[in-house]
Amino acid sequence: MYVFSSLSNLLINQQFENLPVGVVVVNGDFRILNSNPAWLEFARLALALDPQAIQRGMSLMDLSLNPVFDVIPLITRALKGEAFDKGQVRIKSGGVVTYWDLTFSPLIENGVIVAAQMVVIDRTEQVIGRMVLENEVEQQSKDLITLLQVAKTVGSSLSLEEVLRRILSEMSRVVAYDGCAIYTLAENQLVVRAVTGVLQGTLTLGETFPVDNELDQRLLCCDSAITIGDVEGDEESARLFRTRWRNPLPGVRAWMGINLSNQERTIGEMVLVHSQPGYFDQVKEDYVLAIANQAAIALENARLFQAETERLFESERRRRVAEGLQDILKALNSNMPLNELLHVIVDQVELMMGADLTIRYKIENSNQIATVSCSDFPIELADRLSEYKTFNMANTLNKKLVNGEYVIHSDYPAIWKEVLEKEVNDEDPLVIEITRLFAKYYYSGLVFPVLVRGEYFGSLRFCYKTEKIFDDETIQLAALIAEQTALAIENANLRADLQTTAVSAERNRLARELHDSVTQTLFSASLIAEVLPRIWQVNPQEGARRLNEIRQLSRGALAEMRTLLMELRPNAIFEAEPSELLCHLVDAFSGRTGVQVTFEKDIDPAVVMSGDQKLVIYRITQEALNNISKHANAQQVFLHFRVKTEKIVLIIQDDGRGFDLANTPTDHFGLSFMKERAEMIGASCTITSQVGEGTLVQVIIKL
Repeated sequence: MYVFSSLSNLLINQQFENLPVGVVVVNGDFRILNSNPAWLEFARLALALDPQAIQRGMSLMDLSLNPVFDVIPLITRALKGEAFDKGQVRIKSGGVVTYWDLTFSPLIENGVIVAAQMVVIDRTEQVIGRMVLENEVEQQSKDLITLLQVAKTVGSSLSLEEVLRRILSEMSRVVAYDGCAIYTLAENQLVVRAVTGVLQGTLTLGETFPVDNELDQRLLCCDSAITIGDVEGDEESARLFRTRWRNPLPGVRAWMGINLSNQERTIGEMVLVHSQPGYFDQVKEDYVLAIANQAAIALENARLFQAETERLFESERRRRVAEGLQDILKALNSNMPLNELLHVIVDQVELMMGADLTIRYKIENSNQIATVSCSDFPIELADRLSEYKTFNMANTLNKKLVNGEYVIHSDYPAIWKEVLEKEVNDEDPLVIEITRLFAKYYYSGLVFPVLVRGEYFGSLRFCYKTEKIFDDETIQLAALIAEQTALAIENANLRADLQTTAVSAERNRLARELHDSVTQTLFSASLIAEVLPRIWQVNPQEGARRLNEIRQLSRGALAEMRTLLMELRPNAIFEAEPSELLCHLVDAFSGRTGVQVTFEKDIDPAVVMSGDQKLVIYRITQEALNNISKHANAQQVFLHFRVKTEKIVLIIQDDGRGFDLANTPTDHFGLSFMKERAEMIGASCTITSQVGEGTLVQVIIKL
């Protein structure tokens, strides 16, 4: 509060006249004691009073004050001794809005409130300026949010079509165009990728336009936007527009085009239209350019994504091809029957090339044709091919195949149409039906010959349900698969020949062994039996010895026969008890050589040996006894066989001449044979020998 000691009219008038703010002093009867010009301006603007009508001594109660803003209650509070402020009070008078800072305070003389002072400051310009600034900031914030939303959309995992649609939707918030379109440039053609607004009735997605007009050519080479204020005007750009858009765009007057580029690479263009001439000003152009950059990034990202997808697809395709060829090669190196092997090939072709494959090949030593098809091959077509077992050399297709030529069928339906149009058709009805079925289920195909040592042996038919372009890589892959198929057929034929040869060789081997062992043993027994009666008459003791010798020879011959029977039926080795197998070998050895064998066994019946373990024990024992028979000149042989839960142990020991392990002849494979047999099942085979000390073979199989 400010307390006057005295009031001088002269001083008050001078003060009021010079103050930059409005001041009025009112006594307790609301009469105006003094006021300055600034307050009178406030009274005019805010209180709707005529400044000329305001005089000293006039009561505010007598004036027609602004009903919207009643100042009396505020002055009353000051007259009661309250000092207070009201900042930026909005007052509307006569349709005009103004803003004021108001200060009210009591004036006291000798401790008594004698008047109230009202101070006003015009804040209208500041408030309106701030509001304009806030509006601009708010609009810029909205525009920034739009740009951020566009950037977010570009960085999303949405499809390109959805990204472009959202970009155009967001751009409409800041530019409010009537229509917009985005094109991409591909081989001198503009392709419509997005369209909205009034242009939707003129353009369609995927539609193409040649870049054969000057407006598009200029735009695609321009770093900035090209704006046409009025497409109906006389300026050059307007004439170019009318040449470009030969069909008028209804309601379009303003046009703007922007080159879409990324890293100096032109991607396409963006076009906006509006019904108001001169609509696209510099501000709108700036916004459109910012958003166009994002659209260019979206298009470039889509191009890179597509290129990467194609690269990954090609990489995955090549991986499948490599794995498929590896699986085919693995099957070729196996003993798989030919029919199973060809099924492996057709299944792998489906994975490698996406084709349904059928293989037709000659059956060896026959004029018949066999057919193998993939699992997805149509059943009725596969059945007709299986029925067609002959090979017609008069057929045009077969002539080419026999000459080693491949044949491309680019359009099966067209081939079937040609067949139907023939007035006379002398083809086999089954061939005609097969042609019809190929046209029914497939669109295109590739037929490749299978040549075995230059001779035609069959064909591969790669079938596709859609149109297929047979490029060099596809042809080369088909040729490689045809070579693999030829190799499979040739290997099958060789295996058949080898099997026949092996059977013959095995028969000869068994005949030799039968002659060398059983026949000789029986012959010896026969000679002894002939002279035994006479020996018995002369010397019964010698006769008894000879009789025991006949018994041993017969027992050995029986053991040899059992061994040979097992060789004829290999599964018998897997089915028999291991101790029984070893007994046969021991009896055969003793009967053949006359050398006594001490056979000890310690077998846990709870332990079940696998077929492979039985076979290894059998073969190593057989090889060791054969070596003793041929080389050791032994008098005694010891065989120990122990089977326990933790391991299996086989020991074969003789008291023969022994040998130097370091100087084993290179053409003797028996020792390495035994070790390799043991290693096949993860067992160990140890051979110990010294000259004159005999030989010990020990096999340990850990369980």
